[in-house]
Amino acid sequence: MYSDALTAARRCKVGATDQCGATAAPKLEGCFVNCLIPVNDNSVVNQLKTEWTQAHCDVAGRPIVCPAIACLPPKGICQSPADAGDGGGLCVNQGLATQ
Repeated sequence: MYSDALTAARRCKVGATDQCGATAAPKLEGCFVNCLIPVNDNSVVNQLKTEWTQAHCDVAGRPIVCPAIACLPPKGICQSPADAGDGGGLCVNQGLATQ
C-alpha cells in the first residue's frame, strides 16, 4: 500500500512549475527511513506513515542494525522515464538523476 502511494506521490508533469517540492520517506521500516526523497504530493504517504507510527508498527520488537550513513537533503526535479510519451514523469533527486 505504501509503495503504491509513494509511486503516485512521485508522479509529476515534465516542464510544469512547482513540481517535486515536497518530500517523503522512501519506505516505512528498515534503514534509511529518515532519508527523504522528493515527491510531488506527500499528503497520502504522510498520512500512511502517521497511521503506521501510531499503530506502533515501527517498533516490531526486533532491533535493526543500520550503517551510519548521513542522508543528503533532496532536491527534486521532474524527470521523464525513457518510455513515457505523455509528458508524465517521476520526481527524482536532482543529484541522482540520469541524463
